[in-house]
Amino acid sequence: RWANHVNAHITMRAHVDGQEGACGNFNNNPEDDTNELIEARGGQVSPGEGLFDHMVPPKPMPIVDCPQEQKDKARALCAAEQPSLQGRLLELCAYDACIVGPQYAAQDGMAES
Repeated sequence: RWANHVNAHITMRAHVDGQEGACGNFNNNPEDDTNELIEARGGQVSPGEGLFDHMVPPKPMPIVDCPQEQKDKARALCAAEQPSLQGRLLELCAYDACIVGPQYAAQDGMAES
């Protein structure tokens, strides 16, 4: 959708008893969605099937912070671009807009709607 973003489409094998996912089996029973039970039902990716088996580990990046004046401008921009953002979502949008650029103010809001 946007430059510098990644969209992933994952195809999963079908299950006789319904769909299985990384977050559970979607049967509205959270009791059987523990990590242990998901892995026991086949949640492990076998060697050679992983997408990231041969990736070089990323270099650690320090978390930087914006000056307060810049944070305030980013927060105001996010609020103007997406008035429904509140609380933590507004703060996350402001952080993205402050660190990466103002174009993320509109994009963060669109991703949440």
